[in-house]
Amino acid sequence: MISRIPKRSLGYSTMETVIAALLLGVILVSIGKFSNMVRGGIYDRQLAMQIEWEIENARETIGSWQIDSVTAAEVEQLPISDELRSHLENPYWQCVVTELQLPAVNQQKAEVAAIVGKSIQLQLRANYLGQSIKPVERTFFVLPKSLVLAEPSEQEGNAE
Repeated sequence: MISRIPKRSLGYSTMETVIAALLLGVILVSIGKFSNMVRGGIYDRQLAMQIEWEIENARETIGSWQIDSVTAAEVEQLPISDELRSHLENPYWQCVVTELQLPAVNQQKAEVAAIVGKSIQLQLRANYLGQSIKPVERTFFVLPKSLVLAEPSEQEGNAE
């Protein structure tokens, strides 16, 4: 009796090898694209953090000025770090300064007085890879250094 069972093949066929190579190529390309996306996301996040730090540094600098010297022209002249300039194209400050009348209690005379404060809207504008980025904006307030906040009286603290 002749056996009709096919003989087992020893080794791999050319078709199996080609399919395995194609699958390996697809996997390697996918991993490469994913790692580039992750690297780009990390870079973009680091750049966003640098911009945030730059704005916070500007806010701290402005807060140390005398209130009379806080003007939009002076704020827009603040320097931008060389490191941030190396990543962005044409970065610059845009600022709007608004004077405010704030009510405050004069502790010595126990009367309400008007204290002039300033509201500052600060934006960092720039281009990145040839496109204008969405400006990062912060609004904060500057008050005179002589402003002392009233402490709660002892009678209020001992209320039963």
